[in-house]
Amino acid sequence: MKKIWFLALFTSFCFYLPPTFAVKVETLYRAKIPANTQSVEERKPLLGSALAEVLVKVTGNTNVINNPKIKSYLANPSQFVQEYTYETVMPANPKPFMLEVWFNPESVNKLLRGTGVPLWGQSRPLILTYLDYQGLNATPEILGDSSPGNVVTLVKQKFSGRGLPVIFPTMDATDLSQINVNDVNTFAFPALINSAKRYGSEGILLGKITQRPNDFVTQWKFRLGAKEWVWNFTGSSLDAILDNLSNSMANTLSVRFAAVETNQVTDHVLVKFIGITQSDDFVSLIDYLKNMTPVADVVPKEIKDTEVLLKISLHSNVNAFVEAISLSPKFSSVPDQVHPELLTYQWNH
Repeated sequence: MKKIWFLALFTSFCFYLPPTFAVKVETLYRAKIPANTQSVEERKPLLGSALAEVLVKVTGNTNVINNPKIKSYLANPSQFVQEYTYETVMPANPKPFMLEVWFNPESVNKLLRGTGVPLWGQSRPLILTYLDYQGLNATPEILGDSSPGNVVTLVKQKFSGRGLPVIFPTMDATDLSQINVNDVNTFAFPALINSAKRYGSEGILLGKITQRPNDFVTQWKFRLGAKEWVWNFTGSSLDAILDNLSNSMANTLSVRFAAVETNQVTDHVLVKFIGITQSDDFVSLIDYLKNMTPVADVVPKEIKDTEVLLKISLHSNVNAFVEAISLSPKFSSVPDQVHPELLTYQWNH
């Protein structure tokens, strides 16, 4: 019976990928750069700019492009390019073309590992944003994913540029019955956390933007697990304020999630996970672990009832893995009474 369940789990793993609290950022190795022409002469420096943008996203660190070892590669970016295309943009734009570049993920990762720069993997916490926006002489409102205006689009654009996956609530009848502007305005996390469950996010960002005649006043509070961060920005440009916000969030999270890796598998660890009650849990767990920064591979060794024992290969050391897994609310460390030396975690639904 257990063999049948094991086979069913692997069949499910091959053909079904359920939603998880962390998401794989598919655009992490892609960059878009405005261009005047499609000439070879202009393309080379633009490819360098595109690679710089990707390196910042992959590491989560804006200072990575100042690394002397990295700078030499920015001058010769073609070796990392997988594909590029040009598209014509609207006539109103100052530059008529947009150069879109896809870089080879393994080549970029190999570069960062070889230079000893901490790497933040593609699996990143999904951030649900509740934003209380008050335009000039207007009534405050919670912006939803399809709200008119360019504020939501601008937030998504800035966060995408730093490799941060962000979503907004739909603000449909269900949302409106559970939350109101005052909940966001007062940063009332308990009410908002209950409403946020339907979106499957790992982090919640609360924001207030107030437009005044000559500037914008903004306040932000971000919660991930039991940790909270607060930022306040004021300025004449909302674009610049959102740059500051996305940079602050990415830099903060990268310090916690990025790890120095090598290009070889350097360690292995056996880890037991409990609370695996159905096939969806197993698939979600494997997918989550494979996208964690230090993890090179995951191999199931034993499945018994609601427990699974996994052999996890690492590009880093076991301490880096333990640190990375401790940052996710999806896992809780629990003692194993029979084998106290075995790393054991509760998989939290």
